[in-house]
Amino acid sequence: MNKQALEAIAQAMVADGQGILAADESTGTIKKRFDTINVTSTEDSRRDYREMLFRTTEAMQENISGVILFDETIRQKSADGTPLTQIMLDAGALPGIKVDAGAKDMAGKAGEMVTEGLDGLRDRLAEYHGLGAKFAKWRAVLNITDTQPSAGCLSANTHALARYAALCQEAEIVPIVEPEVIMDGSHSVERCYDVTTAALTHLYAQLAEQGVHLEGTILKPNMVLSGSQHATQASVEQVAEMTLDCFHKCVPEAVPGIVFLSGGQSDIDATAHLDAMNKMGGLPWKLSFSYGRALQAAPLKSLERRVGQCASRPSRFRPSRQNERPCRAWQMGRFAGRLSQFFQNIRPALGDRRGFLFGFARANKKFNIALRALYRAFDNAIDHPARRMRAQPSLDTRTDFRTQVRVTDHAIFSEIAFARLKLWLDERHSPTARNHQVQHAI
Repeated sequence: MNKQALEAIAQAMVADGQGILAADESTGTIKKRFDTINVTSTEDSRRDYREMLFRTTEAMQENISGVILFDETIRQKSADGTPLTQIMLDAGALPGIKVDAGAKDMAGKAGEMVTEGLDGLRDRLAEYHGLGAKFAKWRAVLNITDTQPSAGCLSANTHALARYAALCQEAEIVPIVEPEVIMDGSHSVERCYDVTTAALTHLYAQLAEQGVHLEGTILKPNMVLSGSQHATQASVEQVAEMTLDCFHKCVPEAVPGIVFLSGGQSDIDATAHLDAMNKMGGLPWKLSFSYGRALQAAPLKSLERRVGQCASRPSRFRPSRQNERPCRAWQMGRFAGRLSQFFQNIRPALGDRRGFLFGFARANKKFNIALRALYRAFDNAIDHPARRMRAQPSLDTRTDFRTQVRVTDHAIFSEIAFARLKLWLDERHSPTARNHQVQHAI
């Protein structure tokens, strides 16, 4: 075990202002998500969707310290032949890998599950290390009822987490240990607090027994939440206070960082809870995120809108048979997400003029034309084989444009491709000068 190397990786994973993207959906899980937006799940479409996320260079560099991958993804190359792991490394993000084989029903314990995957794990970790993995993840699933999880369920799952962690460190891979207390159910926030406390207490006892070096680990827990069907939902402040109180009791200070799972929360709720905890301060560990659904929900939503438009014009958006690629919806989803991030970044500068852009777009025909030209310039700058499908989607700023921004208002994965438009907003004041500046930038 190289403790110094493990500690360096763990610290990089919880670098200030950054978190971890969970993109380790199994083939079955990502198919379900694609089905909701009428996209066929193939090896190419899965590859291209994830490549789209990883190539949002500015957001990756500034906000993402690492990406958890599925076995298929860590072996894939992009459309231009670059390994996806190299794209992440170039953006400053560490590749990670999900190594568990999923949660299975426990024998003799109805409603409880235990995660499998220890058989052959030493050899698989050696292979993943050779493929570039710097960290790994193992998830335990703990359901809540009045009588569950049982002591046997807690013992089996935390023991497996500890054995996995020890094997990871042997292979110079930092283990993320994830004992997830599921938020589904009608339990109270107090019941969640008790179960989370029990799970973490069992976990760190098992990690100590297995000789795991805590400074070379990362904890990925749930937040202390009310059950999703509970009549009374805990407030943001209550969630933050109870979660931190639980961790102060159970999580050793040697642990370098805690990255929360979203656990089915909306992107807004997950962000609000994490923000409230960090604002309380005085913590011995760094707090960040390791979100999957909370990060990808908005990009998928913007994608859904454009897939619907593609479906109405199949002959124009159908990929070629020789070189199958996603339809133009992928590119337009990127545009909507990036545009959303642009507006998030300039809002503080706009102040009371937030509504100015939309109102001006409705009133000024020349600005509408300039904005369409800006979209075309952005589209032409995208280095993706799908550019060869030269569909010309319309962008009516009175309808589509406003809806895209509103729907994807919390999109995380975005590059700022509108620096000149921001300059136009900041430095120009008259409608004539603004219109001239945009046309000149284009």
